[in-house]
Amino acid sequence: MAVPAVVRYGYGFVQGAEYAAQELGLASVDLKYHYTGDFEATPKNQTTAATWFNDGTEVIFAAGGKVGNSVMTAAETAGAKVIGVDVDQSVESDSVIFSAMKALALSVQAGLDGHFNGSFKGGVSEVLDITTNGVSLSMDTAKLENFSQADYEALVEKLKTDTNLVVLDDTGADSAADLPVSIVTVTIVE
Repeated sequence: MAVPAVVRYGYGFVQGAEYAAQELGLASVDLKYHYTGDFEATPKNQTTAATWFNDGTEVIFAAGGKVGNSVMTAAETAGAKVIGVDVDQSVESDSVIFSAMKALALSVQAGLDGHFNGSFKGGVSEVLDITTNGVSLSMDTAKLENFSQADYEALVEKLKTDTNLVVLDDTGADSAADLPVSIVTVTIVE
């Protein structure tokens, strides 16, 4: 569903695909974008993923809880790939090539530290992004052919320091199709 966290994941994925396409010198990338309407592992969600894979989709970024399990099952059958979400999902399926992870322990530790040192700010939302090490990729278990740990570390450093690289969040565009990309063509699938 188009809740803020899922939208942020999706928008980041689209913008990351654009950056990767530029780096690789690609002329175009076709990207389908879809909200299932739920966070469940269902036959419908598995069928949707299977249809995409059968139509030539190479990888699906499944940012939606148990929806990922439906996508992983479809990917295993099709010999396709999945990008996991939230935590390292590589243990759930051999189809997971890496996961986009939230540093949940970091946020819990910050809350506990705040509680014990008297600086806890209840009712306040804080964004933990790449600049605070609040997000990462599961490079320890990644199954990537042309992207190394050193490549990842260089990209993280660039995201932290290059003020020209701005990743729009869930309020940065009305839809994924409105993101400022030129190589990636986003097709919204209802």
